[in-house]
Amino acid sequence: MMSSRIMGRLYCSSSGVCWNCSAELSRSATSSGGPRVGALFCASCNMIQPLEDGLNSFQIMGKEEKFDMDVQDLTNSFRDLQRLLHPDKFSNKSEIEQSYSAAQSSAVNRAYKVLLKPLSRGLYLLELRGFSIEEGESNIDPVFLMEVMEINEQIADTDDLDTIRRMGKDNSVILNAHLDELQAAFNKADYSGARETLMRLKYYANIDDKVKEKLGTD
Repeated sequence: MMSSRIMGRLYCSSSGVCWNCSAELSRSATSSGGPRVGALFCASCNMIQPLEDGLNSFQIMGKEEKFDMDVQDLTNSFRDLQRLLHPDKFSNKSEIEQSYSAAQSSAVNRAYKVLLKPLSRGLYLLELRGFSIEEGESNIDPVFLMEVMEINEQIADTDDLDTIRRMGKDNSVILNAHLDELQAAFNKADYSGARETLMRLKYYANIDDKVKEKLGTD
């Protein structure tokens, strides 16, 4: 039975007709109450449809445009969509169906990757709101940057796993506090505040990655 998480995406589009049977493709909202999204399949002939232009990652996944995200629900939606769209499902279909499957499946993969982690999700949502952070931008307090540099040097210079674990635990506390701060900023539509928090959060997320790399964990 098809999951209700993606029912809203199955038979909806912004305009036009089905490429196969010329049936009109109507528009509808997602079952989760999120933004309207493009069609996956024609309601008349059940043929897979081409990926609609201009959809953002939230729309592709059928999720509301907000920072707070139920990651398990997102993962379930991802799996549901790929069960329908994965190219392996279309290996015996026509060339055009295979191409549409590949495009839809790839779009779902990219959208899921963007929305899965809080940092990438926050950066993406800021971009949608017109407050993007440019690559290499570092308009941050020099004292903060010096503190981060010292932490990174300590991680690089020590091979004592207990020390690295302690540093990772301390960093996790700071990282989670910044995530709470970021959530509060997005809830208030304070995008300038969210932008400032995300610029710092990027550094703490990088420290977290280095700790995990040193410990050999994911």
